[in-house]
This record gives sequence, structure tokens and C-alpha cells, in this order.
Amino acid sequence: MTRPPTASHCKVNTTLVATALQQNTSSEQHISAEPVKTVVMTYQLPLSEPKVFDGNPVDYPRWALSFENLIGKKPLSDSEKLDYMSKYLGGKALEAVNGYFLLQGETAYVEARAVLDARFGDPFTIAQGFRSKLEQWSAIKPRDHDGLQKFIDFLLLCKTAKVCIDKLSFLDNYEVHKQILAKLPEFITRQ
Repeated sequence: MTRPPTASHCKVNTTLVATALQQNTSSEQHISAEPVKTVVMTYQLPLSEPKVFDGNPVDYPRWALSFENLIGKKPLSDSEKLDYMSKYLGGKALEAVNGYFLLQGETAYVEARAVLDARFGDPFTIAQGFRSKLEQWSAIKPRDHDGLQKFIDFLLLCKTAKVCIDKLSFLDNYEVHKQILAKLPEFITRQ
């Protein structure tokens, strides 16, 4: 969802362009176009925002990183960050921190983030989320190409997440491998 530039965007663009021009003006008044081009290209990117996190632990690491990069690191007050947080939470996650939205103190945001991290960001909880999703996955029918691709994508996500979440080592278990094979169509496991 791309928002049209506001007056503040234009002011920032002008300031950054002017700064870039000043930094690249040599004694011969030679101006390099590269910094200006970089600034202009940066501000042409569509505005990004975090997805709504509903409480699925599998999605928490990605949401937390996105929220931190797009909102948490911005020069906003904690009460403003808390307001944004209310916009990007839903389901169990929103219920977990709902009381913090009533508080007026600056620590409410920090405490709400701590609750989210403890409840949904714990490596064991994330690993349990992966395990549940794997166990609940339906067996893939022989001509279900989309279903097979989704399962492969999920297994690749597991493999990638295993690099940084040591609790996903359960994926190396022989019984889990049998579970995975049981989800695949027979023509794949027969070979």
C-alpha cells in the first residue's frame, strides 16, 4: 500500500538532496550525481509496514524483526510505539498485551514488548509452533501440486529457522522424518 508523499517527505527530500549536493561539491564546483540519485531512489520505494501478528509463534520472529526495523528504531516516544503496536497485533497477541494500551506511562511499551517476547518469542514456544504445524499438516494428494509446493516451502522454512533456533533440532529425529514422509504423496516415497 503506497502512500502519497506528504509535505514532510518533500521537506526531508529537499534537505537530504541539499546535503548530498553540499558534500559532493569540490573546490572546482564539480557535483557527483550518485548521492542525489541514491537519495531519490530511496524515497521512491513504497512505504513498508509490519503485518498484523495474531499470536502464531512461527510468525513471531519475522514480525518482531519487521516491527523493530520499521517502528521500534524510529525516533518515536514509547507511547507512540505502543499505539503502533496496537495497530499491528490481533488475536492472542493482542489479548496478551491489551491492558498495556490503557496505561499512560512510558514503560508500557517496553513491558508489552517483554510480554510478547516471553509468550511468543521463546525458542521453545516457536519450536512447538513448528511441531504443531507439521503434525497438523494434511497428507498431500497425488495431483496436488500446490499442496506439495506449500509443504516444501514450509520444510525450507523449518530448515532455515533451524539455523538460529536450536530447539528445532527435533526435526533431526527419525520419528519426525517418518511423519514428514507420511505427508508426501506415495509416488514420491515409493522411489
